[in-house]
Amino acid sequence: MRVIDEIIPEPAGGAHRDPAVTAEALGRAIYEEVKYLQRQNTRTLLDRRLQKYMNMGYFEQESP
Repeated sequence: MRVIDEIIPEPAGGAHRDPAVTAEALGRAIYEEVKYLQRQNTRTLLDRRLQKYMNMGYFEQESP
């Protein structure tokens, strides 16, 4: 359903096992996403966001 934009890998055993590594991975992912978003046209970003939310929960059922 395209609700998730990215999966950030957790350390072995889960995020709760090593909060520092988890925080670092999350921080890196956010930093990279912000850098990407800053290079984008505002109108394009808004259009993409609207389309994303309009498509959430939508699915097509195959005909029998």
